[in-house]
Amino acid sequence: MGCLKYTIDEFDKKIYMFAKANIDEEFNLYNLMYDHNLFKYVFDSQEIPNFIGIVPEVAELNILPTKEHLDSIYKKYCEKVKRNVEGFVINYRNFIQKYVRMKNGKLQEHFDRGD
Repeated sequence: MGCLKYTIDEFDKKIYMFAKANIDEEFNLYNLMYDHNLFKYVFDSQEIPNFIGIVPEVAELNILPTKEHLDSIYKKYCEKVKRNVEGFVINYRNFIQKYVRMKNGKLQEHFDRGD
């Protein structure tokens, strides 16, 4: 769960879905899936309510990208949306990593600490 702190019209929803999962009585998540096509199945009506959005997909790749490739994707996406973005999440075979370029509002070189 996260909270958007942006006032840009692009973010007109209260909640943005990133993944779907099941949850048990102790609030443990399991069956975590990042496939946007599956998101509708968490709702009885199998329709996503109009106050819920889906986190935008920046690119779909079949390989684990290099840093240079990620830098290129970042640049193209920022040009597309006409603003800098904090970064994005990489889903490679259901293994999630972050690619972050903005820290405290300043553009910085990406550094992967491996966590």
